[in-house]
Amino acid sequence: MNDYIKLAITEVPQYLMNLLELVIGPKTFLAGRCTPDADAANKAAIFAGISLLIAFILQIPGLPKQVNPASQFALLVATELVVMVVTVLALRGAWKLVGGTATVRQPFICTA
Repeated sequence: MNDYIKLAITEVPQYLMNLLELVIGPKTFLAGRCTPDADAANKAAIFAGISLLIAFILQIPGLPKQVNPASQFALLVATELVVMVVTVLALRGAWKLVGGTATVRQPFICTA
């Protein structure tokens, strides 16, 4: 677990730069990031993971005292994974309907 925390901490500066780019120009950000290579998928997964972690940290003060934070975090991650899978599959299906040739990786990168 400590390895994941260390990874998240080392990735925070890059995350903040990516977040700033996303806020300033979302179209440009996505156009530059939605490439079919494995490195882009890894970066997208890290960005999504850090976003989930920050979202959960911001929710901690509002949690009831009797709730286990670890189980709430697991619930948040599971919910977001289901939403992401459904979104990626819907995008892939829509893309296929109009004759697109994108792989599943490309909608994942754009969604994450």
